[in-house]
Amino acid sequence: MLTALDTATIFACFMLAMVASAVTMTVVWFNNPKSHSAGYWTFTYLTGIAAGAILVLWQQLGSYVVILSTLSIYACHWFLWAGFRSFNNQTAPISVLVVAVFVYLAAVTYNPSLYLDLNLSTAMHSLFIGAASLVSAYTVFTGPESKSLPITLSATIILVSHGLFRFSFLYFTLFDPSPIVDGRMAAPWWKISLLEIFFNTMLMAISTVILIKDRSEKLHRVASETDVLTGIANRRAFVEKTKNAAIGSDTGAALAVLDLDHFKKINDKYGHAAGDTALIDFVNIVTKCLPRKALFGRMGGEEFAVYLPSGSGEPLDILEKVCKQVAESNIQHNSTHIPLTLSIGIATIEAVGNNFDTLFASADRALYLAKQEGRNRVKLFSHTERLREMFNQQNNLAEQQTRSIQAS
Repeated sequence: MLTALDTATIFACFMLAMVASAVTMTVVWFNNPKSHSAGYWTFTYLTGIAAGAILVLWQQLGSYVVILSTLSIYACHWFLWAGFRSFNNQTAPISVLVVAVFVYLAAVTYNPSLYLDLNLSTAMHSLFIGAASLVSAYTVFTGPESKSLPITLSATIILVSHGLFRFSFLYFTLFDPSPIVDGRMAAPWWKISLLEIFFNTMLMAISTVILIKDRSEKLHRVASETDVLTGIANRRAFVEKTKNAAIGSDTGAALAVLDLDHFKKINDKYGHAAGDTALIDFVNIVTKCLPRKALFGRMGGEEFAVYLPSGSGEPLDILEKVCKQVAESNIQHNSTHIPLTLSIGIATIEAVGNNFDTLFASADRALYLAKQEGRNRVKLFSHTERLREMFNQQNNLAEQQTRSIQAS
């Protein structure tokens, strides 16, 4: 098979792959102009094309073609790594590329055979590309933005495989050097090397496009689940996550409904901008008080909800601390203090079961009682309280009927 494929054909396929990758990534960058990673990856393929074009002109450029091609390869892999760094909101210091170029130029100046001997030059390429690929693989696999995406593992495997493949060619260049025919390497392993670069280019282009697509989908999903003002879960996301968490949860879990007292008066007195500031600061205060595993969401307006899974601690103690911290907070808007208090109703799975609608209705009922008793307090739902309330309602209704009969 390798005999049927000449080096020129494989090289032509490689150049076509580079051009197709560059065009594809340019289109992606054009459609996502704020994606700096797409810009870096576009230049990855453009510098790859430049490296190939320089090799084509070896007769015109002479022995310096190897130096120019090597510098283009270094830039190509720096742009690839920089793209992964940018994708993960990390900087890619240009100093890394500058040092690599300086070391290479110093080495070939000291020992010209490093570029005059194509086998030694290939060994240097293999060493650099192998190391650069492994560094890029580490960046993808551990990056805060990329590590949770579905394509990450595949991209990491592609990069690691490419790096290890390049390292393996150190053996051939040093212990089984290729014959040079008409200024080109002619060994079978060199054809394998070009084929591997061709397939790696295609796979890497596909992987980078999918990375951008996956992150875009993730951002849209997060945006659809997040309250725009406060940055916590919106009602739909909170309900869905709490329903899933409550299934199979033991009796130690609880749901709380939180409502800011007289919030409409804050908007009326201080303005809606002040109300927004109060909501944002309130969310920050509550978040600091809650256990790490707690779920926190905005149900709408000034109403919020908290789900405390089993093992979070005593729900009443946690939420009384929240209530106290909010009341003692020093929320400022335009140097004006905005007083803020909070009423909270709690329902436990032990008391009412793990059905979300029942939990929420019970917590909301406890919140209503907290408001009735004067606000700025926490009320725990209990069936005894509910029975007492129903009994009082029946008595009130009976008294009203008696007065109506007497009046008539």
